[in-house]
Amino acid sequence: MELNAAYPLPIWGLTLIGHVGHLNVAGKLSSDPRFANANNFDANGITEDNPDYTDYKIGLSKSFKIANSEGWNAGLYYVGASNGGSDGYWGSRGYGGSSFNGGANSDGSTEIKDLADGRFVVTVGRTF
Repeated sequence: MELNAAYPLPIWGLTLIGHVGHLNVAGKLSSDPRFANANNFDANGITEDNPDYTDYKIGLSKSFKIANSEGWNAGLYYVGASNGGSDGYWGSRGYGGSSFNGGANSDGSTEIKDLADGRFVVTVGRTF
């Protein structure tokens, strides 16, 4: 489920963009002791087995053209999601955060990030 809005602003041809969405995942991560090691429950002290999340985006976009090339758009947005943090499913200690990101460092350890952490995103694109 999602809700999107685009509101043209009266200055510089900017558009205010807003988005809120929710993902409801039918399955949950098994915390059954027989599968706990495979799902990292024991290793990371993970207790969150629900991957559902709500995501959001707010920012500004601007349509423009370069020479005779139309359809360009640039944007600056702040995006994020729920169910992160140190104990959330998509957080740095959560199953989603520890399983789907990070690369091996020179010492063999992996850097784990909170996938739901808010951040700024800059985009430039063209539709044709």
